[in-house]
Amino acid sequence: MENMRDNQELWKNIAPIIKEKLGMTIIAYETWIAPLYIVSCEGGIMNLHSPFSDTENQYVEKRYMPMIQYVVSEYMGESYEVLIE
Repeated sequence: MENMRDNQELWKNIAPIIKEKLGMTIIAYETWIAPLYIVSCEGGIMNLHSPFSDTENQYVEKRYMPMIQYVVSEYMGESYEVLIE
């Protein structure tokens, strides 16, 4: 799934599920999840692009990554590793 439009559509479907599962406020969602986007998604690995600094990426990984990986794996129907670049 390397098509940019497909990746955008995929994240558009997955991101709101992450918001719901985490019980995020709209501000937290728009700050930390909505700006991410899929760069590539294949072979059980999803790479997300982040506009954040390294410190902010560490925060996202610590606070949200377990649920992001869970939702992505559930949505995709197989185990996925999610990485932030």
